[in-house]
Amino acid sequence: MAILRWQPYTNVDSIRRQIDQLFDDSIFNELLGNDAETSYLPSAEIEETDDAIYLRVELPGLNKQDIQVDVSAQSVSVRGERKTASSAGETKRRSEFRYGSFQRTFELPIRVQHTEAKAAYENGVLTLTLPKTEAEKTKVVTLSLDGIDATEASADIAPEA
Repeated sequence: MAILRWQPYTNVDSIRRQIDQLFDDSIFNELLGNDAETSYLPSAEIEETDDAIYLRVELPGLNKQDIQVDVSAQSVSVRGERKTASSAGETKRRSEFRYGSFQRTFELPIRVQHTEAKAAYENGVLTLTLPKTEAEKTKVVTLSLDGIDATEASADIAPEA
């Protein structure tokens, strides 16, 4: 009679794989509203300097024609669509890419000169340069020592770094 080594976690491993497969199943994703075809949301980062706000949005695999950017004095909206690659015939495949239309709106912390905004798209990264308004660059806030009220005044001086 052969001696078999007892492996208590074999069944747990099998159950874990089955649960992972359930969450990967497209029918289950549709029930939760997590359909890969409609849930694409690009990552972004915002950086603020003394003169401007820089917004970078990752949009790999998109053409310039598929991206629309709307800039107002207090917000930026980026929208577009990442289209699936058409395949000949009805083949099944596994894809972890996100496809579909998306829209992100960013509320800016201060007002910008939206008419002077510049956009660049290179290597799948959209970079927006949003210059601050002159009033925001020279804003001085005077605080009361009692901490009760604060008043704003504009000055013709640049803020200190």
